[in-house]
Amino acid sequence: MADLDFYSDRVQGPEPRDREELPENTRNGLVGAIVGWINLHWFAERFPEECPDGNNVCGTTVGNLLADIRALIPGIRLPLHGDHMSDIETFDLLEYAYQHISKPTRVKDHSYHKHWELRFDRKSALSEFRERVNLILARGRANYEMDTDGRIVRIGSAPVRRLVHDLRPATGDEDLDNLIRSARELYASKDPEQRQVALEKLWDGYERLKTLRDPTDKRRGTAASIEMIEPPELRKRVNEEMNALREIGNEFQIRHFEVGKPRYLTPPVTTSSPAWAIC
Repeated sequence: MADLDFYSDRVQGPEPRDREELPENTRNGLVGAIVGWINLHWFAERFPEECPDGNNVCGTTVGNLLADIRALIPGIRLPLHGDHMSDIETFDLLEYAYQHISKPTRVKDHSYHKHWELRFDRKSALSEFRERVNLILARGRANYEMDTDGRIVRIGSAPVRRLVHDLRPATGDEDLDNLIRSARELYASKDPEQRQVALEKLWDGYERLKTLRDPTDKRRGTAASIEMIEPPELRKRVNEEMNALREIGNEFQIRHFEVGKPRYLTPPVTTSSPAWAIC
């Protein structure tokens, strides 16, 4: 299946992926696509209806498929329709579908029973399914996509996506690298609580970074790290940025949860703190 090329994207550029909740049309389109694949027997390999004159698959046992969906996605209502599904249920249904689909091909006409014997190609199904899902999400400006493992992940804003994509830690400190990798994975979660944990992991990594040059004294370790920066003209700027991060950590709930502090970040506070006021 070739990518659709829309005129609006060519002349105006793609729309920003800035919607945390699925638009109604997007949700209906995603669920409608799955219903269409059910009718086209993309789930027949996992839920087969067998031909009476042999062991060949000729269709889908839809009742078994729907019973399995309802068992694994509690609360989902039938018939499947986006109008009475939440975003979470829609995402669960997409991930369920990815795990169970195979593309059918007609290989033999059973004229007596008025059906076809089917064969299946799972690899092609996964590629086409993911491509279609991501196209619908992109056109709906949804801040989500399906990754190559069939998971729905939050992609974040374009600048953050680029930073996260390029975040390949190789600091030489295994614990620091693991914290950064964990933060990168958690940031992609569609659960805001998991994204909060990602921020906390990243902050833990930042605090550990300050001690790499001197494990016994965070301030000396920070100063030693700054002195390694080249060219020297950047050292003052990095020190100012680290002071600003310290202020953010003190003002917002990142790792500490004092009463009266907001949980989510607003634009960072500028500070004139001295170079050694990093903690």
